[in-house]
Amino acid sequence: MVFRDGEKVTLQANSEFDIVQYDYQQTGKQDKILFKLAAGGMRALTGSIGKKDHDAYAVNTPVATIGIRGTEYDLQCTGSCIEDNKTENNGLIDDDTSGMVSYVQQGTIAQTNASGEHLVNQGQISFINNINTPPIQLTQLPAFLVEKMNSAPRPNTAPNPEQLFEKSAGNTKAGTYATVNKGSAKLEMNGHNTKSGDKTDSLPQEKSLKATQLLSGESSFSSESDDAVAKLDETPHVIAQDNENVAADIKATQSSGANCAVE
Repeated sequence: MVFRDGEKVTLQANSEFDIVQYDYQQTGKQDKILFKLAAGGMRALTGSIGKKDHDAYAVNTPVATIGIRGTEYDLQCTGSCIEDNKTENNGLIDDDTSGMVSYVQQGTIAQTNASGEHLVNQGQISFINNINTPPIQLTQLPAFLVEKMNSAPRPNTAPNPEQLFEKSAGNTKAGTYATVNKGSAKLEMNGHNTKSGDKTDSLPQEKSLKATQLLSGESSFSSESDDAVAKLDETPHVIAQDNENVAADIKATQSSGANCAVE
């Protein structure tokens, strides 16, 4: 995934990842990124939002909240790091790893949970068993996780936002466009229902939203005013204009073992 501020994220297969909030250059709104990794693995390369304002960027996981200092990093969630999974592994690292492993390729990340804030610097590997335990620094990645992490391409191989958005930014409807090149993806809206009654300041209630499944070759669009992710009849121009470059990137990442690419 490539975002307009230059943020790039790649995901492993079978990951659960939510874009909770993304505001960039919107009138009356402060630039902000809030992601959520509930299961699986992600690799991220920070864009201008996180570089300019560290407090405007966060990734929530079941065991810690990740902040950044301008960086490229990998996160892997298993066992107790998977949402609604309360199992623990007493902080042990073995073939049944339970928790979150993070590896910083560049820069620094800050991991915050009930034990406090802990920094992980470039080249360091960290393991957190659950939301109450501090991280353990590892000397190397567990062997069985290396293959999982490397199944997602490095985010720096994704196209730059100027290639994807520049030509059509002025005449493209604002929202989220997605195209699946290989594999499948499930997308659903984040939304609320407002309580009925006399008070205008009632707290919102979460509403259940139907997920949309995209298969290989299918595309979708959604915006803040929509109740669901809508499938499109053809690949949107904002993505199609860069198909040749994307195809080359997909070919390169597939040859390195990647099995899924989502724009």
